[in-house]
Amino acid sequence: MPISIKQNKKGTFLDLSNEDFGSHKLIEEFLNFSADSSKFLSGSSISLILPDNMDQDENSFSILEKIKSELNQWLGKF
Repeated sequence: MPISIKQNKKGTFLDLSNEDFGSHKLIEEFLNFSADSSKFLSGSSISLILPDNMDQDENSFSILEKIKSELNQWLGKF
């Protein structure tokens, strides 16, 4: 399922709730998403919506850290 952007009066959210944090394909999907969306979201404060049942293992946290790092990089580019 593609990553979606949700906006409301509380802010901008990237909905990752349906993503599989056990798969490194999520990083590839996120990099494609960020390449398409970085100008649109630049300067925004972004919150992540994570899966309720996200595994709390080293792999999932590693993927989450990579996503956060990428967000920090492309939000500061423009």
